Amino acid sequence: MKTTESRHYSIIATFLSILLAVVLVAMGCAPRVVGTRQVPDGNNMATMIKNGATPYKDDVPAIALAGTGAYTTNFSATLKVTDVTNTRMIIGETTSLITSAGQEPRHASVVLYLCQPLSEKADKFSNGTIAYGGTGYPKIIEGQTYTVSGILQPHWQGIPLVYVPTANEFKQTMGDESFIGAPSGAFESDQTVSTLVANDKVVAKVNKEPILLSLVSSSYLISRIVYDVQTAHLGDESAVSADLAAAKPDPEKSLNQLIDDSLLVQEAERQGVKADSKWLDTMTTEQKTWFHSLLHPETITDNLDPMSRDEINKLGAYMQDMVEASGLSETAYFDQIMRPYIEGGAKINALAAKLKQENPKLTTVQMAADLRGGASIEIIDNAAVLALAQEKP
Repeated sequence: MKTTESRHYSIIATFLSILLAVVLVAMGCAPRVVGTRQVPDGNNMATMIKNGATPYKDDVPAIALAGTGAYTTNFSATLKVTDVTNTRMIIGETTSLITSAGQEPRHASVVLYLCQPLSEKADKFSNGTIAYGGTGYPKIIEGQTYTVSGILQPHWQGIPLVYVPTANEFKQTMGDESFIGAPSGAFESDQTVSTLVANDKVVAKVNKEPILLSLVSSSYLISRIVYDVQTAHLGDESAVSADLAAAKPDPEKSLNQLIDDSLLVQEAERQGVKADSKWLDTMTTEQKTWFHSLLHPETITDNLDPMSRDEINKLGAYMQDMVEASGLSETAYFDQIMRPYIEGGAKINALAAKLKQENPKLTTVQMAADLRGGASIEIIDNAAVLALAQEKP
């Protein structure tokens, strides 16, 4: 009997010691807070309306202006957080596929305006993770999924805007939950097509992802402006004239570049490659400064050479036309139209770095060429693309 009891106690002791070891190891490996990151302070909606930083005015819900009060939500979905822009704005992507008339099912981006702002300090963990939060909010981490309820902005432009009334409407998703509930027609194609060019249309599809004529037009005309200015200043006898000739803009070349970029972004997402946050922050800051300088060339104090000054003046005029055509403010244009492409570039950059570890000689051009072999690429309206060569920049 004593032998049996001793063996019983020995088994328990062994089990407890193993359990303790597991707990200690788990605690030792868990990421710990090692610092903080300053979160940019986002303006409240009333200030943005006053400053002309948003196209929405008369139909903004009262709680988004006052920050308190009664409200009724009409939007609810599970969203993967893709960017925490500032204390007031988060960008997410629906985990469920959206089906709209005339379009293939897709994941849609959504801009979240937080009526109750986040804290201006975010926790930085030892594994590099940044956790955002605030009173009542869960830990908000880019790449993780949350259940969000709010009020959908009527007649939204560019990307759907949802006002999140309180922190209680922003919760960590439980399990594999995935759904979306929104007003009928909220994601119809006439609301998601870009307004940059009148009668915009889908000219190609890459694995069912659409490429719009407006994007091809912008890419082509911007490269054409730079080419025309450099050719005018450098002349045919320039030592770089051969390089210029090789880089001569062509609408089909712009379309093919966009197809390659789309393939690379899709591959990065398929492999779960995450953009380097430091690279993305730096690039976003640089591009925002460049964007502001183009729209306001008078703010550039550097002594620029005549060619650079000519480029800025011509590009600036074109960018001003694009912003005006969109109906958005400068800030909204950058956040809703330019930022997604910067994020795409960050994903491509991260994918290239990952693959080069396996093959140092591999380039993104070769990567894209390899991906084309197994991709579904549909050219829908090549005539519209070719017609861009007749447009004046």
